[in-house]
Amino acid sequence: MSSTTVAVEAKPPRWRGIVAIALLVLGGILLPVSGVAVWVRNMLLDTDRYVETVKPLADDPLIVDASADAITNALFNAVDVEGVVAGILPGEGTRLAAAIAAQVESFVNEKATEVLESDQFDSLWIAANTVAHTQVKNLLLGNGNAIVLDLQGAIEKVVTRLDESGITFFDNIPIANLAAKFELFQSDNLDQARDFTDVLQKVANWLPILALACLIASVFVATNRRKGVKRVGWAIVIGSAVLLIALALGRSQVSNAIAAGQRRAVADTMVETVTRYLRNGIRTAFVIGVVIVAIAWIVGPGKNATKARALLVGHGGDAETSRLRQVVGRYRTAIIGGITVVATAILMSFDRLRPRDILIAAIIVGVLVIVVMRVGSRAAVVEPGDETTKAESPDRPDTPQPSDEEPAPVA
Repeated sequence: MSSTTVAVEAKPPRWRGIVAIALLVLGGILLPVSGVAVWVRNMLLDTDRYVETVKPLADDPLIVDASADAITNALFNAVDVEGVVAGILPGEGTRLAAAIAAQVESFVNEKATEVLESDQFDSLWIAANTVAHTQVKNLLLGNGNAIVLDLQGAIEKVVTRLDESGITFFDNIPIANLAAKFELFQSDNLDQARDFTDVLQKVANWLPILALACLIASVFVATNRRKGVKRVGWAIVIGSAVLLIALALGRSQVSNAIAAGQRRAVADTMVETVTRYLRNGIRTAFVIGVVIVAIAWIVGPGKNATKARALLVGHGGDAETSRLRQVVGRYRTAIIGGITVVATAILMSFDRLRPRDILIAAIIVGVLVIVVMRVGSRAAVVEPGDETTKAESPDRPDTPQPSDEEPAPVA
């Protein structure tokens, strides 16, 4: 009679699961908050990055129209065109002064639009926003309530074009004394946002490191590291989704704090542009989280995951497992997790991510994961906490099996 010895694996201590969940929750909360903190710090401290962010606004039709109106109003506030025309026209001709002044105003607005749509305005816009970055700091830190651009440079170009067209009403006015200001944003109800901003800029340097440390530690403390990686992916997905919703609600609150009309539309455009890199970063994190969840699922022992692996890595191969296959198979989950962490860290190091960058990274990670599964498929080791599966080994019908029966006597 043969005896069979069953090795009973020690059950992981309960505290590991509790600590892993606690670290996961903490990291899942801190990660999206750290993204906002880094964005706030960049908006406050990096003038070049802010100017690059708002540069596309120079070509926005809403901004162009509003700026043209501001330039036209500044010129007509400085010169009484109707009065000048009335003084020139004799007798009954003064009745035409209002109509002529209206035509001149329309022409001035047209020339202002031409200047704002020209390449010259791009450099003027950059210069104006470089100065305005100080107002952004004041707005976010509580020392101001508006972002106002100085359009004097653009007005000078407009007056020059009017001269070339024979309109000389504005030649003698001092441009430096004009109230040539264009209000991009103004609100008196940002106290809560300022308090939040003050906290974020102070923790922006170390908060991302703490968030990643919590998530990575939750994986290593978990009783099942593959499931730990999967939970991290879900935490990133959920955190990103919640932050996108909060960002949309915050934008709506800011919009409601601004008077209706053109000014609100301009402010909405401003907020949309300034936060676009933040939104792109959140979407990137969401995609990374989905990729992590998918990878953690496909390397698992589930029935559907096994079928998916079979489609990806195929069957066959030599039954003799090499040393490389053994190592890769034993540490397959850790290797795939490492690939994912490295790819995530590389993406997060980019100042500005494009959809193409995310796609390329996802393809590279996918190829590497397939290679790892292919190499280690013959030496897969089920981690503690996963369901047990039968080892992948070819049937050997010709191999004699041990038997407890006594051999028959030979006659």
